[in-house]
Amino acid sequence: MKWPKQWYDQNCRQCPRLVQFLQEVKARHENYTCKPVPPFGVEEAQLLIVGLAPGKHGANATGRPFTGDHAGILLYQTLYKFGFASEPVSAHANDELQLYNCRITNAVKCLPPQNKPLGEEEKNCNHFLQAEVMQPHLHVILALGQLAHRAILRAFNLKLSQYQFAHNAGHALDNGLILIDSYHCSRYNTHTRRLTEPMFDNVFQRIHSELAKIARGKLRVPETGNNFDSKVFLDMVSEKPGVYIFSDQDEKTLYVGKAGNLKKRLQSYFRNTGLSAKTRLMVSKIHRAETQQTRTESEALLLENNLIKEQKPRYNISLRDDKSFPYIRLTERDLFPRFSFYRGRRTRPHQYYGPYPNATAVREMLALLHKIFRLRQCNDAFFRNRSRPCLQYQIKRCSAPCVGRIGREDYLEDVRQAKAMLGGRDFSLLDELAGKMESASTRLDYETAAHYRDRIALLQRATAKQYVSSGSGNADVVTVALESGRVCFGVVSIRHGRNLGSRFHIQKNPLDLAAAKLLEAFLPQNYFGSIMPAEILLSEKIESRSSLQQVFSIENKSRVEIKHRCRAHRARWIESARVNTVDHLRSHLNQRSQIDAQFVALTDLLSLDEVPARIECFDISHTMGERAVGSCVVFNHQGAVKSDYRKFNISGIEPGDDYAAMQQTLKRRYKRVLQDDGKLPDLVIVDGGKGQLGVAARVFEELQILGSVVLLAVSKGRTRRPGDEQLHLFGSIRAIIPDKTSSALHLIQRVRDEAHRFAITGHRQRRAKARTESPLQQIEGVGDTRRRNLLRYFGGLREVTRAGTEDLAKVPGISPVLAQRIYNRFHD
Repeated sequence: MKWPKQWYDQNCRQCPRLVQFLQEVKARHENYTCKPVPPFGVEEAQLLIVGLAPGKHGANATGRPFTGDHAGILLYQTLYKFGFASEPVSAHANDELQLYNCRITNAVKCLPPQNKPLGEEEKNCNHFLQAEVMQPHLHVILALGQLAHRAILRAFNLKLSQYQFAHNAGHALDNGLILIDSYHCSRYNTHTRRLTEPMFDNVFQRIHSELAKIARGKLRVPETGNNFDSKVFLDMVSEKPGVYIFSDQDEKTLYVGKAGNLKKRLQSYFRNTGLSAKTRLMVSKIHRAETQQTRTESEALLLENNLIKEQKPRYNISLRDDKSFPYIRLTERDLFPRFSFYRGRRTRPHQYYGPYPNATAVREMLALLHKIFRLRQCNDAFFRNRSRPCLQYQIKRCSAPCVGRIGREDYLEDVRQAKAMLGGRDFSLLDELAGKMESASTRLDYETAAHYRDRIALLQRATAKQYVSSGSGNADVVTVALESGRVCFGVVSIRHGRNLGSRFHIQKNPLDLAAAKLLEAFLPQNYFGSIMPAEILLSEKIESRSSLQQVFSIENKSRVEIKHRCRAHRARWIESARVNTVDHLRSHLNQRSQIDAQFVALTDLLSLDEVPARIECFDISHTMGERAVGSCVVFNHQGAVKSDYRKFNISGIEPGDDYAAMQQTLKRRYKRVLQDDGKLPDLVIVDGGKGQLGVAARVFEELQILGSVVLLAVSKGRTRRPGDEQLHLFGSIRAIIPDKTSSALHLIQRVRDEAHRFAITGHRQRRAKARTESPLQQIEGVGDTRRRNLLRYFGGLREVTRAGTEDLAKVPGISPVLAQRIYNRFHD
């Protein structure tokens, strides 16, 4: 159905009170369009959601109902969870959000004062609603709040007294429609716990059940313009094992999968019933499908994993290929070996312990080793040039082998004991130390006995903290949790009965797959290319357990067992890991909801036209003008986008000129964005006051993007304390001074502080490199070989600087032209 444009004309004047109120809003907010809210979603939907216009955010930001505010966050997350929406958040007009079999509208199209319309205003808008609820495709109508409930009944000319409003109540209307009521998901209702997320889920479970009763398996698949003929394709597919690849009309890979029987698996995608909404959407986008046969299902598994890493399909679970797990490295060839943190390829002839799940676990273990066994922590250059013990010796974290406070044999004995602890032989080590303590006590060597006593006590405390409840051996516990369209994989590493820690991977669930299917896709991506334990314990039963077990054993060159049904301590390991994974996912979702709310609050604070989807912040760092570095950090509704961070080494400016540094940083950043057709941010923040804001405005005007991006400068205020910041918005005369408790200010502070941290880190790295770099390395044409020849020929840098061009030209590899360039470098 085509909706008449005049229904949502922003010049609508049907309600006098609203006309006056919108004029007042327009006076306070110059960019406010006063545009009524049109419906949003599929025109031939079976579900219609009716609520009350949420005000400025929905009407002015995206042109959609229920977007950018508290109600929109909960509503769209629930729609996404139940397969009615492609994304859990409606952020801006161009976010490509789609609704499936669902339409959202409002009982009142405009913004009434305090969102409380008069009876006459409800009546004026009711003929709009009447046209929407009379559509023949509708089966279920959801009323969000009593006002929507009343408006729907009025549209059907039904008596209000016969249909009492109650949360999750269902009413059968005369024309076969089902009306379901729910409390409005406003900030008030959710904060007072009148409406909770489980209560709202129950409403949508009922909606899903009603739709399934009416038209089971007949939900509409979005149509596309591709010419893919599934029948012809399936006739050509064999029944052998292999891999299948789906691509869209732009030749981008949609999905890669494996199968023991390709024909049976592919037939399941092209059936009329039993597919989830997201799978139907993917199938509708298929423009080309191809298969690659393999001899065995194990070969198909390997091929699938390689293709996923190479092509990164949109609908596959795809982990970042960062197999660089941290280790503890022991330099056994040194006179006084050292335990240290190590990440990278294990090619050098050292001893490695691990891998550990994260860097924190490694550092905690190293801290224990240094505390218990007092082994050296310093690098070789520091170790060889000591004349007296360092602070680590004073605080009893090192035995000072650098200055001879401990003999080599005694030090190697401490190293042996530390290796025993890392190897899981804690209890035998405790018995050994207890024996030595008793022996020393018998000899009346009480000082040595006290030393062993203290070591035993420290080791026992460490053992109590490090070991899991019971059991021993090497195992990984892999669990999965699902909620709100997100999946979280948890991996707990247990080595020699010791819990080394956990790592988590959170991402979208592109096809609404079940937990077992997700776990099956996760395992090969997580373990191929890394060391595997003897046992992998799973929270779910998977179909390809035997083939995965076979491939893992071949890859690891030792037997790897994959287990699901476990008893005793292994069952407790799985349950504990499952609880932690669920908690981690819920914490992530809560944090994301909080970020969404902060973005909305920022929109209110700055009176923006729409909720920003992408924020970029810039800062400059230097030391008295030396080695200035500009930073750019990026935030969106998921938090920091670290892959988009950029650093800029500033050059060619007067040292200490922050304005010139900011100008160069902004120009280089957005020249590259425009050249590469990159994505411009919605909001740019610069750290500084009106001066920095003016610089940014001039750069953006030069690049002709000034009207496309909102500019904001953040100054620290007179007291220069957090909470007293002043915000300078481009185009606004007065500075904005937010409340210290404002969530919008907290977001700005977080983004600003991250830009500051990133700039300082880059500056320190550049400064340290410059101070340790030889001046010869800065001369064009002088590489490592020529630099070594120069230093060897003259005996050091000082003599190189004193040499003339004729002497320099005598060095092998140095031409007269290069000799003159070297001479000029030290004498001009």
